[in-house]
Amino acid sequence: MKIQLIIITIYFILIAACNSTQQFVINDTDCNLHIDLTENEKKINIKQYDSILSQKGNIVKSNNKYETSITKYPEGYKFLYGYKQTNKQTNIGKWIDYYPNGSIYKIQFVYEKGFQYLDKETHYDLQGNITKVIDHRQADKYPICYKEALKITEGLKRKRDSIFAITRDSLVTDVKKTYVWKVFIDEPQDPEVTQHAKSWCYVINAQTGKLIKKIKVTANPG
Repeated sequence: MKIQLIIITIYFILIAACNSTQQFVINDTDCNLHIDLTENEKKINIKQYDSILSQKGNIVKSNNKYETSITKYPEGYKFLYGYKQTNKQTNIGKWIDYYPNGSIYKIQFVYEKGFQYLDKETHYDLQGNITKVIDHRQADKYPICYKEALKITEGLKRKRDSIFAITRDSLVTDVKKTYVWKVFIDEPQDPEVTQHAKSWCYVINAQTGKLIKKIKVTANPG
């Protein structure tokens, strides 16, 4: 009777795990960024920043939720202006570049722990027309999105371990190419242990959400 009970329990655990993973693939709502380009961000007044940037090189502001910075940098024969707004809770950055006249040049969304580009990168001409869109989401290759890969890793790691980066990659074998997420975590050092704390990489199958392997790493990505 005990053996039957154990088998039934294991069966339901496996079913629950499979359904949970399948839900990631079917339900994509977790992957939405819920971040938009506002009307005020489509064009900025360069003059109000130019003199300060010439003196300091950049402008940085911070509050409880966001850190924002404005920089001026050379590209080709002209200077462009970069605006970066980082959400401190989600670690997602909204990066916007502007032409010298203050019109938007491009917008990108970046998960800044590991600098993984997200969603769509959009480029504009001087009149504000869209000229190019780059799909960084790539849902056909990575149906498990970065948020879901982070959530899966949260369920695998110990509570005291911390995630410090996520990147995308592919594993090539003789059979096929497998697209994967690599989620990097730090293990805090135990007070009674003299050796250094460890860092690990969880390699998550981006098609199924299953853990492929956990490997020790010696250096932070990037």
